[in-house]
Amino acid sequence: EYNVAVGNIAMDAASMTGNFNTAIGRSALGANTSGSSNCAVGINVLGGNTTGNTNCAMGDSALDANTTGSNSVAIGVNALGAATTADQNTACGNIALNKVTTGASNAAFGGNAGGACTTGNGNAFIGDSAGYGNTTGYANTFVGSAAGAYTVLTTTGTDNTMVGALSHATSATAVNVNVFGRNVAGEQGYT
Repeated sequence: EYNVAVGNIAMDAASMTGNFNTAIGRSALGANTSGSSNCAVGINVLGGNTTGNTNCAMGDSALDANTTGSNSVAIGVNALGAATTADQNTACGNIALNKVTTGASNAAFGGNAGGACTTGNGNAFIGDSAGYGNTTGYANTFVGSAAGAYTVLTTTGTDNTMVGALSHATSATAVNVNVFGRNVAGEQGYT
């Protein structure tokens, strides 16, 4: 009830009971059954969503694998494209957070920002390819083009802050490393 669908096979699930959804584009919200308050604009956007609620996605294939994840925003081609059950993620930029499957509470702004993150939680990726390489790490902050993604990829590290283009840690598993400046490397135990 109170749904709007525009486009070939948009919001066309056989037993649709979800309310207050908007789907614009081919296959947008195509599998949605009981998910409510979703907004999907673009080809196959939120195409796999079945019961996820309060998601907003724009850009071809954004949040297209989502099934039950809720409260996420994806803007850009394939942004959050692999997310299935992930909640409360924000991705703005083409292929931002595009490998997240179940990771939650991540924020990525910039093309390919957080591009390798799969199950990491509570990370902030700001800048083109910021934090690229972080797969399962949590509570990290990467600010700047390729911050945390240069020389040594911070893949599973936690509680790190890297600010500046190409800033990085000297260990892929760094914990509590703070790095500030362009192309500066930080070691565990030093700030």
